[in-house]
Amino acid sequence: MYFSYFSYIKLKNIKVNILKKLKFFLKMIERSDYQDRMSYYDRKSSYLNHLTYWNDHLKVNKPDCVIFYNFPHEMYDYVIYSLCKVMGIKVLIFDDINFCPDTLFLIESIEESAIEIRDKLKEIKMQGSDFQLKKLQVYLDDFNKQDASFSPKMINDLKEEQIQKGRILEQVKIVAKKILSVIKGDRKIFRRDFGIRYRPYMIFQERRLFSYYDKHSINTPDLNQKYIYLALHYQPECSSSPMGGHYVEQHLIADLIAKNLPKGWFLYVKEHPLQKKHGRNVELYKRLVKMEKVLLVSRNYPSINLIKKSIAVATLTGTTGWECFLTKKPVLKFGHSYYQYAPGVYKINSSNDVKLAIKKIKNGTVITDTDIKQFLKAMELVSIDAWVLDFLKKPMTTLSNKEVVEN
Repeated sequence: MYFSYFSYIKLKNIKVNILKKLKFFLKMIERSDYQDRMSYYDRKSSYLNHLTYWNDHLKVNKPDCVIFYNFPHEMYDYVIYSLCKVMGIKVLIFDDINFCPDTLFLIESIEESAIEIRDKLKEIKMQGSDFQLKKLQVYLDDFNKQDASFSPKMINDLKEEQIQKGRILEQVKIVAKKILSVIKGDRKIFRRDFGIRYRPYMIFQERRLFSYYDKHSINTPDLNQKYIYLALHYQPECSSSPMGGHYVEQHLIADLIAKNLPKGWFLYVKEHPLQKKHGRNVELYKRLVKMEKVLLVSRNYPSINLIKKSIAVATLTGTTGWECFLTKKPVLKFGHSYYQYAPGVYKINSSNDVKLAIKKIKNGTVITDTDIKQFLKAMELVSIDAWVLDFLKKPMTTLSNKEVVEN
């Protein structure tokens, strides 16, 4: 196994690719490091163990194609994905759009995402505006009717779930279930998922973390200022790792924007409403506080107010960016996902991209109803009427399980 690894990295261009993926893996493994105790050596060793095993597995079994039902983001599957790209093995990823009914994309690259949307959009624009939406017309009508709170249903549901779990009766039920599992022998009392070992640590660290944020944030931001709004992503999650690429380190987003802001413009940054200690470090806040033209906004301040009055919104892959496009507000997009090809959504890869985007926004970015409908039509034409994330999609589907599988 180790021999196959060392012989493998000597192949042409392989070593460079492996080192690039190591950087992403070291960040991604935070998902399992609840107490921030995993050393660089431990992380690197875990990476090499996965790399040697899956490299050997792929070389022995020689698959024609590897299929992922969701974005590879659980460490081992990201190693498989990366090795497939290096070896030239075809990859297919199911990209299930969680707020659009029965809309599934098959993608081959995380970075390119649903590239067929881009190509189909060009065709539609050449044909003109004579077309009709089908299933996504219902979605668009519902979106336009709603009281735009810019708080997705999934976030509202999770907030309610946290409130429920915080009640004493719910806490008693949760502990009782875990104790019953221990008695049955299904789980060990000191395993991470039981919570006894790390819960007090997490509560203490979380209070320290958000105490620093609250101390350095403003309760009532000046909405008359010219500003771009950056909504921080929840971490750890696949929406930032791997879909955020290098910008999984979110201070890089703030730094790029702040250094390219015109005179008199600011960057307002707000923490994600569901963020916990796991996945966040006070160093992020310290970096943001030191940046010129960057202001932290209170976690309790309504995001909708910041969005409505902003000149533009910055995000990795967030639903906020998608909803801003639908309400004709320009978006600086740093991550990789299907709506990176939408009009008025500026895909950012470098400092120069930020400069050009801000220049266009300053001159006036125009997103029309036709632009929105053309993009939705492109989505309709290249998507599959199906879903894989049943916990999100079953409540809104019009399809049977059999139809989903056949499609």
